[in-house]
Amino acid sequence: MKNLLLLLLLANILYFLYGAIRGDEERRGEVIVEESQLGPQLQLAESPSDEAEVADTDVVLVDTVLNEEAGSETAVDNDNAIAANTDSETEAETETRTPPPEPRSDLQASIGRSCATLGQFDNREDATRAYQSLEQQGYEVVLRSTIGQIPNVYWVHIRDIPSTEAADVMLEELARGGFGEAYTISTDDDGLKITIGFFGKRDGAERVELQVASLGLRPSVEPRFSEGTVYFVDVAMPLGTGAQAFIGQYGEDRVALRDAATCP
Repeated sequence: MKNLLLLLLLANILYFLYGAIRGDEERRGEVIVEESQLGPQLQLAESPSDEAEVADTDVVLVDTVLNEEAGSETAVDNDNAIAANTDSETEAETETRTPPPEPRSDLQASIGRSCATLGQFDNREDATRAYQSLEQQGYEVVLRSTIGQIPNVYWVHIRDIPSTEAADVMLEELARGGFGEAYTISTDDDGLKITIGFFGKRDGAERVELQVASLGLRPSVEPRFSEGTVYFVDVAMPLGTGAQAFIGQYGEDRVALRDAATCP
């Protein structure tokens, strides 16, 4: 065992000596040069492309800043122009879309209210009675006047007579019924007709109309008009109420509803 250890130790010593000798042989071909023996250090020039890139970058940055500033100013100007145009267009549209009012009377209509207009009344006394009656019932009412056409006389006629022979037969019937003063008249506009008479009040004309109709004839009441002051009563009605009471009292032809009415 001891001899074996000695052999291993000797082998290690021999291997160490061999490595030292081989290292010296390899270093014999190397040349050591001191830094002082070298010439001046070379200065590498900057690449032209790098300078161009830097210059281009500066130009791009400057252009970008200027464009952004110009864009901001343009955007502000555009915004101001758009706002001005919008205001002008809004005013123009407002003027275009808002037609001038066309009042039907000296009173303005109210939206969202149920209203009726009674009339026309040909004299102030009848209009005042209607106004006071509705006011006592709790309605909001207004009495107004305007210039209109007033019937000043009512004629009772028989129209659409086919011939003079037929007119003569009708005159005989009228005479037997108490209207011996009736007579025929012919015009280009109306043709042949029988005139029974005229009356200052509509009620009188309507009574005669009924009497003539009872004879089997077909008379009609025709007013003649002149210009004068007429009266209307505007009524504001509570929601849910109708105008049947007004129609029953004054007649359907003297009660205007919805758009035809004027609210007080």
